[in-house]
Amino acid sequence: TTGDTEIEPIGYKFKGTKKKPIKLEINGNAGSLCGLYSQNSIFNIKGNVGTWCGYFSKNTTFNIEGNVGDVCGDNSSKNIFILKGNVGKHCGIDSNHNIFNIRGDVGKNCGYRSIKNSYLIEGSVGDFDHGYSETDNHYRTKNSTFKTPNKETYEKIKKELGGFFKRLTEGNKVELIE
Repeated sequence: TTGDTEIEPIGYKFKGTKKKPIKLEINGNAGSLCGLYSQNSIFNIKGNVGTWCGYFSKNTTFNIEGNVGDVCGDNSSKNIFILKGNVGKHCGIDSNHNIFNIRGDVGKNCGYRSIKNSYLIEGSVGDFDHGYSETDNHYRTKNSTFKTPNKETYEKIKKELGGFFKRLTEGNKVELIE
């Protein structure tokens, strides 16, 4: 499935095995729901991807050279996301045990309600919503690691995880790297 046209949706119930994962090469843009429910798969995409990339995916690698829409990696687990462009809001929401390598900027609320995820964010990070109370489970980000070479991004995440919602964000690490 290659070409310069947008493909929408792709990845629905793609399921490889641990011995032989499914590998998809796309030399163009992929639409929304890329990798929906995929397991043990590899997605190499040379263009942009729409919203809900990797939704409910497991043990899958996403190597995306373009930009990615909102809600990337929602409800996913044990995936690797190598995202070379910018990423929309809510990246990594409700996910666990994932690795997100984001070379560009990422929108608001990156990593909220995630557990044991690792985020490398090279660009800037969007704001974090404060329109929620502590009982809304909005920021139950736990045991996740955020790394960045960007001092402004570092300060923003550090402030967020150590501020008002500190009791709800236990075990997280924020690191400024070279």
